[in-house]
Amino acid sequence: MHAFALSIILSLALLVVANPFGWWMPTTFQSIAAGAVAFILAVFAGMVYRDGAKDERELVLRAEAARIGYLAGIAVLGAAVVVPLLTNDEVSRWALGALVAMIIARLLARHRAE
Repeated sequence: MHAFALSIILSLALLVVANPFGWWMPTTFQSIAAGAVAFILAVFAGMVYRDGAKDERELVLRAEAARIGYLAGIAVLGAAVVVPLLTNDEVSRWALGALVAMIIARLLARHRAE
């Protein structure tokens, strides 16, 4: 399975779980099943699936993709922390935890590489 197809399938599964437009009214079982499928796909995409690089160019492209993904995650989680502060809402502890985890993981990875 190609990474692009996997990302499309995962995005669709997360869209079904989020149900942002209220298109369907799932039962409790359907919600749990959709969440479980999305979780399994996310774990597979993030930890199990490996797209092997065959030469140096692909290694550089993979490093650039990782950097862009990290920056996108920091931007989204940063917005998830800042926007509630600007609107006097409560900041999500999960967003704060994920933001801190990303930063600490990045720092530890850089420290290990040096």
